Amino acid sequence: MESIPRIREANQTLIEALEAHSLFQSQAGARIGKVYFMWDFAKRNDTISDVLIAGVLPPDTPATRESMPNAPPSALTDQQKNGLIRNAIGRCLVCFNTTMDVYQ
Repeated sequence: MESIPRIREANQTLIEALEAHSLFQSQAGARIGKVYFMWDFAKRNDTISDVLIAGVLPPDTPATRESMPNAPPSALTDQQKNGLIRNAIGRCLVCFNTTMDVYQ
C-alpha cells in the first residue's frame, strides 16, 4: 500500500503531460485518438488511487460499476483492497508499455 502514493504521483504526471499534448484538445473533444484514450485510461487509474488513498467512493459510471466495488473504502475487504492495488499497478504497467510502443 505504501507504493500507491508514488504510483499516483507518476500517474498524475502522465495525465498532465497528456493534457499538454498538442493533439489532446481535439481528441478529447471528439473522444477519439491515442492521446485521449491513454489519458482516459490514466484518469481511471487516478480514480482507483483516490479510493485507496483518499477514501472516496468511486464515481457511479459504467466503467467503474464493472471494475470497482461500490462500497466505502473503509468497508472493503483486504481481498478487495489488494485487488484494487494490483489493478492500479497493472494499469501503470500498461501505460508504460503503451507509451514505450509509441516512442519506439
